[in-house]
Amino acid sequence: MGPEDIQAVAPDVLAPGRWLGYNAYDTVQNGVDFALTQVFVAEGTYQEQVVIGKDLEVVGAGAGLSTILSPALLD
Repeated sequence: MGPEDIQAVAPDVLAPGRWLGYNAYDTVQNGVDFALTQVFVAEGTYQEQVVIGKDLEVVGAGAGLSTILSPALLD
């Protein structure tokens, strides 16, 4: 497994780029969509609906550090 297999999500990323040597996205869903095996979610709070339709490991920054909240309205 190489960096191309793993995606990262960082709340301060405005566009796809690089973060800690991995592809970086500004939303959890974008990271999930492009990930093959794992998504690392940086510290922060993400308010979005995330749909995962494949085998995928979602890894946060630690207990209470990476939070995904449901949006007020679901799609």
